[in-house]
This record gives sequence, C-alpha cells and structure tokens, in this order.
Amino acid sequence: MLSPGNENLLHGMAFPVFFVAPGRDGAGSGKFRHCARDMLESSRRIRRSVAETVRAGEGALGTFEAIIYGFDLLGTVIFAITGAVRGVRLRLDLLGVVVFACTVGVGGGILRDMMIGATPVAALRDETYLAVCIVTGLTIFFLSPLVSNVKRLIPFCDALGLGVFTALGAAKGMAYELGVVGVVLSGVLTAVGGGVIRDIMAMKIPVVLTSDFYATAALIGGVLYVYLSPTRLPEFYTFIIVVCVVTGIRLLAMHFKFRLPAAGRGMFPRRRARRSAD
Repeated sequence: MLSPGNENLLHGMAFPVFFVAPGRDGAGSGKFRHCARDMLESSRRIRRSVAETVRAGEGALGTFEAIIYGFDLLGTVIFAITGAVRGVRLRLDLLGVVVFACTVGVGGGILRDMMIGATPVAALRDETYLAVCIVTGLTIFFLSPLVSNVKRLIPFCDALGLGVFTALGAAKGMAYELGVVGVVLSGVLTAVGGGVIRDIMAMKIPVVLTSDFYATAALIGGVLYVYLSPTRLPEFYTFIIVVCVVTGIRLLAMHFKFRLPAAGRGMFPRRRARRSAD
C-alpha cells in the first residue's frame, strides 16, 4: 500500500492545462473541451504510472526486509543452538541452558544496538527473538543425549551464524550512517558479542581471543561489506557475498588449523632442539 506521504504527493500533482479562447462561431469551445479531456486523461495515466512505480518499489523493499528478517531469525536460532550445547556440555540445569541459549542468540545484537543508539534494542521490541532462543534452549536440553551425535554439525552451524550476524550487524551500522570503523565494529560485535558474554559467564577466556580466525573472519567480513556498499551491486547480493565469505573463511580456518600468532611464540615458532644422545 502507498504510504500517506506518497498518496498526498500523487493527489497534489499539478499538470498544466492550456486554455483556448472560444471564438465567435463556438469552434473554440469545442477545441477547448477536446484539449481539456486529453489533458485530464494524460494526467490520470501519469498518476497511475507513478502509483504503480511507488507500489513496486515498496513491494521490493518489503520483500528485502522480510528476507533479512528471516536471516536474522536463522542466525539467532543457530547461535542459540551453540549456546545451549555449551550449557549442556557444562552440565548446567534447565535454566542455565536456556540462559546460555538466549545470551549467545541475542547478546551480540543487544550490545550492537546499545552501541549505535538503536534503543529500545531489537530483542526487546520484538519478542520473537527471545521466544526463539527459549524454545531452542528447551529443545537442546531435552534432546541432550543426541547432542553428541551431531557434534560435527555444530561447528558448521557456528560458522554460518558468524557469517549471517556479521552481515546483519554491518548492514545495520550502514543504515545508521556510521563511519567505516563503526560499520566494521557493528558487524564484529554482532557476531562475537554473545559468545564473549557466554565465555565470561563460564569463567573462561573468550574463544574469540584464542580461537582460529573467529573474530578475524568477522572483521574481514565487515571490511568487505564497507567495500561493496558503494558499488552498484544490489544490497541483497552484498549481504549474501559477505555471509558466504565469512562462513568460508571460518570453515577453512577450522579445516587447515589457521591461527594468528600467539604471544611469546611469534609467527613461526621454533622447534625444540633435539637432545643429543649421551
């Protein structure tokens, strides 16, 4: 449907009408009526064309927003699963597993919204996010005996969630007209914020500071989103490219054991010298 502003714009459109002075024989009045009728019909056609264009644009925008919302819920479910699985492995009770699911599922988005001033945060304006996390946490808790059978699937889901949340965070930062650094940090914080809170609650060093190319993959994805945004590439394609790149980097890093140099080891750690036999 057209917004009220667009309807007023259409009704307020003015089109020039040229008047023909009537002659003594009345021929001028006939010409005037014919000209006025043509101009009225032309104005109606133009208004219909503009209305159809506006409706098409609003429909495309609504479709894109619906797709992004679907991806947002997908990423929430994926991260809620990883949080709940961590709670099961730590042998937490029912409440603990649900809390971990909610923390990982929406924690990063809450931190991002607070940082960029998008308040009230999305997770509190739309209860669907928390409801999805709670249902996911309960499901994983009651199906915990089966978790060990799908443990190979969890890293893939985590990598996919990392890519989705990186793109979502960067897109929201771009929508709020943040600078380059702000857009990148918005993507990174959305992707890793929930996991950091989870690890702190579990009294562990956050995985993003020790794992292989986790936050680094999100950082690369945020930079890529900023690079692709000024191009003529449709926003949806930009979103999908960033998701695929971040997910691919994460999966490759896990497969080939890519790691950043750790403190005290350098980029190329020395091998221990073999002791010579006495």
